[in-house]
Amino acid sequence: MDQASPQFELVAQSPGHPNGTDYDVVSYFPWTLEDYQSFSECRNMDWSNPNVVGMWHGVVKKWIGVAAVCGRNNRQSVIRFVRTSPRNPLQLLHQAEIVTGPTEAVGIRCICWSFDPKTFAPLVVLGGMSGNIIVYSPETRSIFSVLRGHGGRITSLNSHPRNPHIIASTSRDKTARLWCLDLPAEMKISSTDPEANRLGPMFGSPLTGGEKEGLGPGRCFAVTIGGHSDGHNATVLHASFHPEVNILATSGVDHCIKMWSFDLPPPPTAPEAVLVNLVRPIFSTKFLHHAMVSCIHWLSPSLLVSQSAQSQTAEQEPFPAKLVVWKWLAYQTYKNVVTSGYEYVKDSLNATDSRKK
Repeated sequence: MDQASPQFELVAQSPGHPNGTDYDVVSYFPWTLEDYQSFSECRNMDWSNPNVVGMWHGVVKKWIGVAAVCGRNNRQSVIRFVRTSPRNPLQLLHQAEIVTGPTEAVGIRCICWSFDPKTFAPLVVLGGMSGNIIVYSPETRSIFSVLRGHGGRITSLNSHPRNPHIIASTSRDKTARLWCLDLPAEMKISSTDPEANRLGPMFGSPLTGGEKEGLGPGRCFAVTIGGHSDGHNATVLHASFHPEVNILATSGVDHCIKMWSFDLPPPPTAPEAVLVNLVRPIFSTKFLHHAMVSCIHWLSPSLLVSQSAQSQTAEQEPFPAKLVVWKWLAYQTYKNVVTSGYEYVKDSLNATDSRKK
């Protein structure tokens, strides 16, 4: 029997770095020429203006096919930008070494792309061992901003599908945080829960004692409260934005999957913003997986896929790693409430009362 022909062919391989860099994560520029049509919520963008659309097309043509490759060496974190194309499978555009934190916290373990909503200039958001989030500009080859607030290692980063300047981060501190990259660093931030201010990052506390929240643009505007009866009780491993409405799905070491509803932040011109503590999810389950849920993604407005690792304890047989595709049955009801507001709720209650009669 003839051996089956391979489905893939290795066409290029990155040369090694002289300082012994280990690469951990890679992410391609994610947008196409027509993706601007999904950015209708982006602030101050008149997509009916051909000049604005032309500016977007210019950015995409320059960066499409470019991958950001991140790793670490003995001294600091490293990021490479490479272009892949049929003619030149691996073209190194540039490389930068980035200080992400103390020497013992070197390493970039998660990455996502964003952009400056004023210019569409691409931004690469980096997170890792230090707990700091670094926003790097490949256009200027410099740090755009540094975001601080998490109390532990960053485990995932994702950008909002309709507002890519909004970022979700998850962490070992049992929280997920939502950041807006166009809020000025000097904007005053107040918390919705004064008690949380005394309890640390796990409970949505802003930094205290004169500590800076970061450098450059970008502020945190919402935190899912960890360690709470309704929040994650262990490391949050992954988060995913809903494709149509403002819902964030999270998964974690506690075997749980949760969904959180949130509001968009105020405009950059507002005098202040509120750091909202998201205390109660709109959905929560721990019955889909018997081990830590390492990632979750939306496949459609009501369909999700989640993955768990193998679980093994001394007292029981191991549970194998599992990939689950499942449906959120309450999505249409939630959407009706969001779009129709209290009128929908009132009609539903009236219908319930009439059935009781």
